[in-house]
This record gives sequence, C-alpha cells and structure tokens, in this order.
Amino acid sequence: MILQLIDYMKNGPTVAPLHYDCFAHEVAGKKINFGDTAVSYVIMPKTGGAEMHYHPCSQHVYLTLEGELRINNGKETIIVPAGMAAHVDEGEPHQVDGNDQDCIYIIITRPPGEFLKP
Repeated sequence: MILQLIDYMKNGPTVAPLHYDCFAHEVAGKKINFGDTAVSYVIMPKTGGAEMHYHPCSQHVYLTLEGELRINNGKETIIVPAGMAAHVDEGEPHQVDGNDQDCIYIIITRPPGEFLKP
C-alpha cells in the first residue's frame, strides 16, 4: 500500500514506562511498519509527565502543538512552546511535564528502545 490514511486516535492510548497521565496514540511505528522510527500524538494533562529517565540507544524530537512542554535534563530546563520543537539525544537523561498546563505534542523516537532510570 503506497498511501494509507491513519486514524491514530484509535491506536491507544498507551502510557509509556516511567510516564504518568501522559496518553500516547501511535501514528507510525509497529502498527504500520515504519522501520526504526516511532511517531506518537500525545495528550498530557497538567497532571502528567515523565520521571527522569534515558534511552541508551534512542533519541527524541518533541513538537509541541498546544500548551508548553518543559524538558529537564538535571542540569538545565527548556520550555518548548506551541509551534516549537526540541531534540533529546540518545543517552541524555530527561524529564518532561506540561509546565503546569495541559499539553499536546508529537514525539518522534528513533529507534524506539528501552526506558531506564539514571
């Protein structure tokens, strides 16, 4: 199939390991065989986020659609407002939350991998 319409809201929601109140809907990945990349649409209420963790062999790109995403690596914190994106390299510890507000974002992970506590 060359073209495929994806109703990603029917894929999930799932909550990733070490995350809480953070609901991911797979856009591309295992369900449509997207190679070594996963793409998810994430709805995170202001109560949601992720504990500090890292992925030894995976990197992320976060694209904020609504609200703000706060990313902390233990040394610095960045705020990613709607319309902006951020990159987290493989092996980099990170913790995310919605900066005390609801947030919707796209996360691209390459390749999907394990979640480890630092």
